[in-house]
Amino acid sequence: MLRQLFPGLMNVTLWLTWLCLMAGVVGGATPRDLPCPDGIDILPCVCTAHEDLSMDMNCSAVTSSNQLALIFSKHFPFNNFKNLFIIGNTAIRALRFGDLGDATFEMITISGGTLESVVSGALTNSHDTLVHLDLSENHLIDFPFDEIVSFKRIETLKLRNNALHTFPHLTSSTLRFFFIGYNPLKTISSSALKNLPNLEQIGLHFAEFSSVEPGTFVGIPKLRLVHLEGNQLTTLRANTIKLTGTDTWVHLNSNKLVSIEVNAISGVIKEVWINDNQLTELNEDVWRQMFDDDIQLYAKDNPFTCGCDIAWIVLNVNYLNNLIDDPTCESKTPISDLDPVIFNELCT
Repeated sequence: MLRQLFPGLMNVTLWLTWLCLMAGVVGGATPRDLPCPDGIDILPCVCTAHEDLSMDMNCSAVTSSNQLALIFSKHFPFNNFKNLFIIGNTAIRALRFGDLGDATFEMITISGGTLESVVSGALTNSHDTLVHLDLSENHLIDFPFDEIVSFKRIETLKLRNNALHTFPHLTSSTLRFFFIGYNPLKTISSSALKNLPNLEQIGLHFAEFSSVEPGTFVGIPKLRLVHLEGNQLTTLRANTIKLTGTDTWVHLNSNKLVSIEVNAISGVIKEVWINDNQLTELNEDVWRQMFDDDIQLYAKDNPFTCGCDIAWIVLNVNYLNNLIDDPTCESKTPISDLDPVIFNELCT
């Protein structure tokens, strides 16, 4: 009946069917997403190609290291990938030599899983390409830190929330951002960062430090952000932190600081955070020069006695304005509410 009513319909239908077959969409098959490898060959990994011809490989669903190695042992038409994602995977405990085949990556993110070890040489093929490496929130106890010097372009290394026990001595002319907090490191050598001339930010949150040696954050020309929150520091000794860049920050919140020595923090400092410590005074010899340089100081939740030691701030409106978060005395009276007349009469 249809053939009689529409004599050309069958030819059109056959033509459309042929097109679908050529496109690989009949029967649920999908065409290869050029320049990616064939989707069937890499399952359960998924490759995504972008308009700029870059490729991302997501292997979060692999069920073992052997399966990962098998996938990357296959012939890929193009081996240069932008990203590798393995997120929330509890099957891979080690990244071994050869597991990533001949593939190279600019960015690797293996996070939120149970990775314990990165074997020496596992990332060799990416020595010339890798810019960003994120292995945060795993169970990592072993990493080939001595290979960092071989990565010619690396800028970011994130190893937060793992089980690393030793702070490494890194060497890199390109590394800018290094985050290794939330590991039970306990100590850091004063020379540990000296071979990182382009380091800008260091993250050492909750790393169980009870002390930091003088000189540790000195002589690093581009360093502008130091995170030391959540440690067990009681004293910050002279010549510990000296920042020379612009827009610099020092974070010391949630330690047990009772003393910050003169020149413990120096240089061009924009913000210092000392919230939630045990400081009883803001010593003029420690802070005045930084206040003159227009520092912004965050100092809530310290038991300040607010005696004559703080008169130099109370009697100077500009200095009061530099106490950003309105810290209070031990009596809970805001420092900004203290009567300058009393301090003028009793402390000058």
